[in-house]
Amino acid sequence: MDIIEIPSGRITVLEIKGRIDSSNSIDLSNRLRALYSKPGVLLLLDLQGLEYITSAGFRTLLIGRRHASSSGGALALCGLSDKVQDLFSMGGFKDNFTIHATREEGLAQLG
Repeated sequence: MDIIEIPSGRITVLEIKGRIDSSNSIDLSNRLRALYSKPGVLLLLDLQGLEYITSAGFRTLLIGRRHASSSGGALALCGLSDKVQDLFSMGGFKDNFTIHATREEGLAQLG
């Protein structure tokens, strides 16, 4: 998994590429925890390059959402491929997140 951090005004975009699984979800968890150590952080996870996500990855995203909420920030997702959307739907996670079709849409809604 590669994580690229891109500041975009008040919002931070994290581009995530590859897979989120038990071998690397701690890296994403640590990054989210560090970002949400400051209050009011607005974070958009661009998952266009995400190939696969396991239950460990979903758990990490759910915990990230909880950190966002408790710090007065926000966490949204964008760019999910059909395959990744199917995984979110099958796991029952689609309704747990704000999901935007594109990065531009996500930035506009968060901003």
